[in-house]
Amino acid sequence: MKRKISLKWIFLLLVSALIVVLSVYLLHLRSVKYEGRPLTIAVIGDFPEIKEEQVSFEEITFDDVMNNDFDSYDAVFIMPENLSQASEIPYAKIYLDYPIPFFFIEANNHIPFTEADLDFDDDSWEDWEWTTGTSYASGFYAETADSSTAWEFYLYDDENTDENIKAVYSEIFRSITEL
Repeated sequence: MKRKISLKWIFLLLVSALIVVLSVYLLHLRSVKYEGRPLTIAVIGDFPEIKEEQVSFEEITFDDVMNNDFDSYDAVFIMPENLSQASEIPYAKIYLDYPIPFFFIEANNHIPFTEADLDFDDDSWEDWEWTTGTSYASGFYAETADSSTAWEFYLYDDENTDENIKAVYSEIFRSITEL
């Protein structure tokens, strides 16, 4: 009987140690900034605040999107104030056909942007905006006509803080360079 109790305590101790190690690792990930190659990101909307110095932003418009004017950019960010327009039907074909990653900030999924048959209006955005328990940003990259990659980026502990938002951007930058 004493041996069984001892094994239970050892198991409990190991599980506790594992939880501590994972917590420390998650804290480390949250504080790690992107240190890769320089990136130039096209932005529709207000530029985000980030901790990286080697990432630069350039403002573009939806007219630039329609003209497929992305050759000098590593990715496109569409900021929250422009998500409704970004979900309009003419843009879905561009997101699906052009080989550059698009990131929709404060949208919990890429579906409103990549499904050309769906029409989203301002009233339906409450289903797609960031809320606790959903991803803070989503991304979509059409590698080929038959292959694509989608991402979802979550805030640490679902807390909408400047530090956590900056950590999401760092994670997005790492995802861009992994393509």
